Amino acid sequence: MSSTYLALVWLACGWVGWCLIHSLLIWPGVEKALKKTFPGIGKPYRLLYNLLAVATVVPLVWYDGRISGPLLFSSSLLTFVQALFLLTGLLLLGLGALAYPMRDFLGFSFSRREENRLPLITHGVLAHIRHPWYTGAFLLLWSRPLSASHLVTAAVLSLYLLVGVRLEEIKLKRTYGQAYETYQAQVPRFFPRLRRKRLP
Repeated sequence: MSSTYLALVWLACGWVGWCLIHSLLIWPGVEKALKKTFPGIGKPYRLLYNLLAVATVVPLVWYDGRISGPLLFSSSLLTFVQALFLLTGLLLLGLGALAYPMRDFLGFSFSRREENRLPLITHGVLAHIRHPWYTGAFLLLWSRPLSASHLVTAAVLSLYLLVGVRLEEIKLKRTYGQAYETYQAQVPRFFPRLRRKRLP
């Protein structure tokens, strides 16, 4: 087994491990158990979760860049498409940040209400697309030059985003019930619609 192939396998395993830990720590049952076991992390849990996510993703991004290697694909058309992906992804992330309660998301609101008591947010960009951040992140992943390591990273994290969307929507249905199901029927998941679909 070549050293390059082995490095890509390690990179893929690293991303899979990061995804599993990232999802496990935010799952309601695990979060509740950790808060019960360690009472002191109750209020800053979201902040600690985000800090851990950043701290653990940095080494993987560094390793991805270190073993990047030559490009697998390159053309002027691909460069143009990737530039569009980059701009659109950044736009969706920015618009999402304007719509979401960022203090709660980042974990700076220690006295915040429980997440399942926050109102269902359907204004701003969320009136046109249900998951602007997932879509934006997907576009950013595929906006990078396609070296072998970048391709592995994009593939693993794209799969994680798709699974994450499904799990998040299950959680949102349980939290908001019929209100979220109506929202689902009116607003597309990934591809923005200028106007909401009117239900019969």
